[in-house]
Amino acid sequence: FHLRKGEKTMKKNEMMNVTNNTALSNSELNTKVESIRKAVELGITSTWVQAKAYFDIVSDELYDDDFENLADFASYMGVSKALISQYTKAWEYYDNNTGLFEFDRLTVGKTYILSTLKEKALEFKNWCISNNRDLYSMSDAGLKKTIKEWKEENEAVEVEATEETEAVEQETEAVEQEEIIRIEYNGNIYDIPATVLEQYKVEK
Repeated sequence: FHLRKGEKTMKKNEMMNVTNNTALSNSELNTKVESIRKAVELGITSTWVQAKAYFDIVSDELYDDDFENLADFASYMGVSKALISQYTKAWEYYDNNTGLFEFDRLTVGKTYILSTLKEKALEFKNWCISNNRDLYSMSDAGLKKTIKEWKEENEAVEVEATEETEAVEQETEAVEQEEIIRIEYNGNIYDIPATVLEQYKVEK
């Protein structure tokens, strides 16, 4: 068990949990925890409510009055610190990218996965459309697999483009480094690459 901030001991019957939050000293935290409790009872359809509540709690550090740190608050809620992080990151991503995806068709879990793509999310979305992949109907595992496939295809294209660029650069560098011979012909002066002179057997 984890202790609340400033406490050295705590009796078993004083331990907090998500269904009994009346002893929290921060009233705003109390309200958020209650909204999470109700959302948990409603099930998967209300995970966005939980995400918003956790985001508010973490961003405003509402847990600070009652707990030593976020890990203690997570323990009190009966979840992991990592899960709270996923909830908060998913909500933040939704809040900052409302026009990018149809978030009402995405779970919190899928939104968190998409948030890891950062600025390449639109590129991935367009790739899905071009390849007839419905990311909204995918499971979390299916979405991860599709992202992996997209990344592998992208990496192959990038390698090919890099090789072509390097070939052009090498060719350009070779031309730039080639010896230029100045010749006079019919009273005119010409600067001609040495290989051309060699090819046509032109006398220097």
